[in-house]
Amino acid sequence: SNVYPDRKVDLDKLLKKDQFEQLLLKATSGRPIFIYQFAHLFVQYANDESIFTDFSSSKSAKEFLYGRIVSYLSKNAQLVFATISRIIDANELIFTSRLLVFILHFISDDEDEIISSIEELENQKIIEKNADEIYRLYSADFLDLMKVEFDKLSQKTKSTIISQVGRLGEGENLLKLDPYKALLSDADKSRTEGNEQEVIDKYRSLLYQQKCPLSLRKKALINLVSYLNINRLEPDLAVKNMGDFIKDFKNDPYVLRIYVDMLWSLKKNEEALKIINGYFEGYRINSIEDLEFFTISVGYYSNYCLNNKLTIDKKLFVLNNYAKELYEEIYLKNYKSFSPAIRHNLHLSFRQILLLCKSLLVTKNADILIFGKKINDYALINFPTNFKSFFIQNESIFNESIINYKVSFVPSELIRDEKGLPQYLNGNVNGVPSGISINDIMRYDNDLLVYGNAKRIMEQLLQKQKIECVIQSINASGFYRLSVFDACPSLKELINK
Repeated sequence: SNVYPDRKVDLDKLLKKDQFEQLLLKATSGRPIFIYQFAHLFVQYANDESIFTDFSSSKSAKEFLYGRIVSYLSKNAQLVFATISRIIDANELIFTSRLLVFILHFISDDEDEIISSIEELENQKIIEKNADEIYRLYSADFLDLMKVEFDKLSQKTKSTIISQVGRLGEGENLLKLDPYKALLSDADKSRTEGNEQEVIDKYRSLLYQQKCPLSLRKKALINLVSYLNINRLEPDLAVKNMGDFIKDFKNDPYVLRIYVDMLWSLKKNEEALKIINGYFEGYRINSIEDLEFFTISVGYYSNYCLNNKLTIDKKLFVLNNYAKELYEEIYLKNYKSFSPAIRHNLHLSFRQILLLCKSLLVTKNADILIFGKKINDYALINFPTNFKSFFIQNESIFNESIINYKVSFVPSELIRDEKGLPQYLNGNVNGVPSGISINDIMRYDNDLLVYGNAKRIMEQLLQKQKIECVIQSINASGFYRLSVFDACPSLKELINK
């Protein structure tokens, strides 16, 4: 009425007619943009009510209104309007908002603005929502206009949209498509068809998509690294690409293990250890993947200690915080229940741990002697025959070191021989001396680390049916568990009963 004040009375009369709403709906399909334009046409037709029927059947009138639709949309809504033409099922006139947002993400990082533009088209009755993420065009006439508007976009924008849609497919497939899975599939296919840089770019474009599920990005990263390392024989480039995205997988032991393996193979040991420390510092083993990563990490760390001039304190840090943690994690578990990968890692790591213990024997540290014996015993009891030779060679070294080890403290309550040693420790024992408790024996053996005698005393107690004393002594020190079972094969079965 403000634009055409002289027509206000006529318009008021029209609005009060009984069939006005039905006539207007038939002519404009209820679209706000059409109604706005229709009002202008109505007064220009001098309030001729025949326009209601002429408009719905007149091609020229429709072309006039449709041609003006785009000019009333916001700039972002115009882009969305044009892009729909590339992803719509032309037969059903339907498309998914998820795919639309995904495609436009390569042009605009503002997802909220894209969603707002979709809502604008919905409010203008250009599209309607059928179901979750599924939209339908109100009229096939819009599709032709969308195609025209798409052709008007800049060459760069058109190329980006066409390229991304082309990687996904077309038609009905797009309605059921997970765009991220489609991009991963496209990148995988390009390994045999595209050039190296094209393959890298496709994987990296997916890895940059923070909206993409982490599980798919993990596959993309593993596949990219595999392609570069194995197919292209470029481990340095593989490590570089993995390093670019490793922060997204800082809590994934599987990815970190692969990264550490590759860093170590390239002699980037300090970088590998930084990853290991970052993941395991103050952290307990919570999964099979954790254990697999930890078993190989302990081997790497021990090897690093052996091949670099580190202080005794640093070596002891590795022994106490990594090697001993690994032993505590696995020694009471069934070795055969571990996966082949974990068993293989144990073979490698235990070898390095034992070498580290040997290198520290000069310190005459009781802890190192006792731990080295534990490692050797575990390997001899559990490892396959073809992995035992190294540990068999080292068995006597630790046995002799333990037996020959001397300390100044000797409990006064123990009976001594002429050499000042308790009688039951001189190798000529016929039984457990009277007046000596099992706790005294275990305490003294722990202090002196007389490994062999502890086993002999256990056997004597077993022969005398003093099972409770044996159990008490085993529980008192984890050091003797495996060793005693090894010396007394019947003991483990008896204890289990």
